[in-house]
Amino acid sequence: MFEQLRNRILGQNKNLESQRLLMPATMPASPGRLDLAEQLGPLFERIGIEAQPIGKESLAIHAFPTLLFDRKVDPITFMEELLDEAEDGKVDLTNPNLDEAVLHKVLDMMACKAAVKGGDAMTQAELAALLAKRDEIERSSNCPHGRPTSLRLSLADLEKQFMRT
Repeated sequence: MFEQLRNRILGQNKNLESQRLLMPATMPASPGRLDLAEQLGPLFERIGIEAQPIGKESLAIHAFPTLLFDRKVDPITFMEELLDEAEDGKVDLTNPNLDEAVLHKVLDMMACKAAVKGGDAMTQAELAALLAKRDEIERSSNCPHGRPTSLRLSLADLEKQFMRT
């Protein structure tokens, strides 16, 4: 998912597709968070988020990335987490390579939110497509956060799990 997002943003389009919301999703935001949202405006545009302040302590989300919307990611929760990261300094707004560093961090978040999760129902075709995509990715053995995406078990390990040794 991370590689797919990265390729889409770094490709010819440069911006992710977004879905306009019928009614803006509104969230409370302190003046400091509103300032952060303003500083992150160009990034929001690249990833398909359209957000603007409403009044002194609210933020309205007018559009959200289609990919996240399709995976039922809540716009408010995502924005709160993104602003938390920026507030905690995990998204360094003073970095001279702001675009690249922040974009990487946000793509990590988006990939995790949009990824297939344990318990998600998948058809045979969806599963086959997922495994085919995995083979195309250079570093597919771990997610962007370093967690393994698969495990290799020897026959002896497998037999041990079924108490056949």
